Amino acid sequence: MRTLFNLLWLALACSPVHATLSKSDAKKAASKTLLEKSQFSDKPVQERGLVVTDLKAESVVLEHRSYCSAKARDRHFAGDVLGYVTPWNSHGYDVTKVFGSKFTQISPVWLQLKRRGREMFEARLLALLVIPPAITPGTDQLGMFTHKEFEQLAPVLDGFSLMTYDYSTAHQPGPNAPLSWVRACVQVLDPKSKWRSKILLGLNFYGMDYATSKDAREPVVGAR
Repeated sequence: MRTLFNLLWLALACSPVHATLSKSDAKKAASKTLLEKSQFSDKPVQERGLVVTDLKAESVVLEHRSYCSAKARDRHFAGDVLGYVTPWNSHGYDVTKVFGSKFTQISPVWLQLKRRGREMFEARLLALLVIPPAITPGTDQLGMFTHKEFEQLAPVLDGFSLMTYDYSTAHQPGPNAPLSWVRACVQVLDPKSKWRSKILLGLNFYGMDYATSKDAREPVVGAR
């Protein structure tokens, strides 16, 4: 069990850096400026026909600022929603101020670990563990955290933040999070749905820009 926890802490320490940190390059800015709406809308996205299966990037850029302020704090999902605020994307802090009521937990991501287990326990805080994908991306092989480890920890932890994103690499460009892979990761962890309410499914709100001249990739976020 001690070896298991050492592996989990290693994953917790390393995974945020692997998932989101990157260098910025002003020379890779988009060659054209897309239109953006700057005014709030009086209707939610459902009534404006924006919730579709064939979403286009131009629509996201056009509408992302035109949210319905009257519905900004309404919740439509009954489960837990964990949001990460990172120091390399400061706009996330502004998002939490506007849409804070839609989250059940908001966690700042700092690149350091502190031993404060006793204080957290006495304060009755929630214990959420960041875990890697149960299936190694691009393969059919199981990852380092599978059903066995999940079953051991599910009864004593409040939730698991499952890193179901960054599926493709610079050497093998492709989708960020294929739905079939995401679904398989959840099924491997909890095939009988005993503890699935504790799984916080990782959703990436960014794309990846793959350079053709070299093996490199860079997240495409709101600033690009």
